[in-house]
Formats: sequence, structure tokens, C-alpha cells
Amino acid sequence: MNVRLRILLAIFFAALGVLGLREEYLRRCSVFHQREASRYAEMIGTRFNITPVEVESALEVAADNQDDFRLDYKFHVVLHHRSIAGDYQKAAYHPWLIVHEPPLPERHYED
Repeated sequence: MNVRLRILLAIFFAALGVLGLREEYLRRCSVFHQREASRYAEMIGTRFNITPVEVESALEVAADNQDDFRLDYKFHVVLHHRSIAGDYQKAAYHPWLIVHEPPLPERHYED
């Protein structure tokens, strides 16, 4: 009986360690995508010479009209990374969720 208890405890702690490692991986992926989104948002601000507040309001408008062909490619990339970062944050709190990363939006010839 004592050996079985030790085996069960070893399995339990191994599973706990794997879940902890997965949570850390998901958290790091979320931070990466948040960082990429803010980097591209900063690029938008410098390209159009606007403040971060104006960039945020432009991104809100872009989120409502994602099919608008006049949007710059970087707007789509920011929205893409923010969406994936949110998915990774949700999965960090629910480690059984699987995050599917869609590919980046395609670049138009004028971007």
C-alpha cells in the first residue's frame, strides 16, 4: 500500500508540474503577442504621426470594419496579435483549452 501511494503521489506531482509548465508557456505566448501588437501600434503612430490615444481610437474603428480595404496592413497585424494574446490569456486560466494561431493576414500590394 505504501508503494502505491508513493506512485500515485509521483504521478500527481508530475501532472501538476506539466500543467504548471503549460501555464507558463501560455503566459509567455500571451506576453509575446501583446508586445508585438504594441510594437506595430507604435509603428502606426510614427508612420501617421499620431498620438497613442489616436492610434487606439483608430484601432477601435478598424476592429469594427476589418474588411475595409483602405486599412493599412499594420492595423490588421495589431488586431491579429491582440486577438491571439487574448486567446492565450484565456488558455492560461483554463489550461485544457487549445489555442489555434491563424496565419497573419495577407499583405496587399500597396502596403
